[in-house]
Amino acid sequence: MRTPSVPAIRRPPVPLVRTGRGPEDGHPQDRLHGLLVLLATVAHVVAPRLVQSATAPKHRALVGSDDIATSAASGLTSSATFLLLVTVCLLVLLVRLGRLPADGHARLLVALAPWCYLVLRDLAAGSAPQKVALLYPLLVVTVWSLQPRLDGLRGLAHVIGGLAALSLAMGVLTPEIGLYRASSGELVAPDKVIVPWGVLVGPFTNGNNLGQVLSLGLPTVLLLRRRPVAWAVGLLVVAALVWSASRSSLAAAAAALGCAAALRLVPTGLRVAAGAAAVLGSVGAVVLLPLVTSSPTAFSNRGLIWNLSLASVETSPLTGHGSSYFSTVGQYVNPLPRTAYHGHNEFVHVLVTGGVAYLLLLGVLVAVTADRALRHLRTDGTGSLYPVTQLVAVAVSCTLEVSFGTVDRSFLLAVTVLPLAWILFARSPRDTAVVSVAGTR
Repeated sequence: MRTPSVPAIRRPPVPLVRTGRGPEDGHPQDRLHGLLVLLATVAHVVAPRLVQSATAPKHRALVGSDDIATSAASGLTSSATFLLLVTVCLLVLLVRLGRLPADGHARLLVALAPWCYLVLRDLAAGSAPQKVALLYPLLVVTVWSLQPRLDGLRGLAHVIGGLAALSLAMGVLTPEIGLYRASSGELVAPDKVIVPWGVLVGPFTNGNNLGQVLSLGLPTVLLLRRRPVAWAVGLLVVAALVWSASRSSLAAAAAALGCAAALRLVPTGLRVAAGAAAVLGSVGAVVLLPLVTSSPTAFSNRGLIWNLSLASVETSPLTGHGSSYFSTVGQYVNPLPRTAYHGHNEFVHVLVTGGVAYLLLLGVLVAVTADRALRHLRTDGTGSLYPVTQLVAVAVSCTLEVSFGTVDRSFLLAVTVLPLAWILFARSPRDTAVVSVAGTR
């Protein structure tokens, strides 16, 4: 008697190569984690300054002055939001520990190298970094672990719109804390004022700081899918920018909007070249402007700051004078004006604080980030113009301000470090990764 044969169970064929992120692409848990990181970062930037505005005097301060004390409530809020941000990032890393990305390690090293160098340089000189310096590497590593979708950053657009609305409301309803004032309580009305109601500062201490945050957050409107919402956010931001009278921020916003409009008009096949030209031109302006400026009164006396700062580089060209140079030099007799709490230009500031070594490391970071940004221009997806537009906005802002820092400028974390990490590690629509290779038994 023959034993009946049992039909073999056929397994579905296993593809030799799986492209993209597979089942994890757009996982709700990953989107939630990205949102939590964003909200925690914004809370750390805005909440302590809002509490400080409500609980302590707020007026113009100069380098070396210590007459503005942080209120107890503001200090407590700052510590709490710092711990919140650190906790959220560590929890995300813990959850992702079992499925960390298999790629992006070289970009991660490029992003962390400037921070590592400057921290080690300061430690070697006997200067310990402040606790906020820990946030840069923590945010970078967290976003790398998530490798989020690019449009996952659209929540920042809503936050920036809310900040603009809050600042406008403070200027109208509580002008005593929402507008720029001298220590005497009088409105500070510099020549650059645009509207007759003073300079809007919102929860920040001056119009330039508010302007930087708003202008560097403005490009995120390109990530919004609903045009009415994008227009509403954009109009709120522009209105607050005009009232802030921050000319460098207005220039950054105009450059960003102009870049986005130009890229939309350029044929898809030429977008990469046009985007590369925009990034190269704006970054080149950051370097060239202080080098070709000789008048000490140029750009609201920034010419004097640039000339004196660049002259100081001659005594330590390779490693600079450390990240705390501008915050401490004003305490001593020196020719720098007391408004020079930074280099008022990214190129100048980087050379003075970290020297040529720091400049080269940041140059590599800019080049790699630009390469990732240009990849998105090869597609027509939502937000494909955002990365290049964001880089142009940051570069133009950096011509007259210091808008990017690895151990300082913590109030710009949400609109510089977070977008940079997102651009570096967000999955490009054209990225293809070998996730698994089938085997045979």
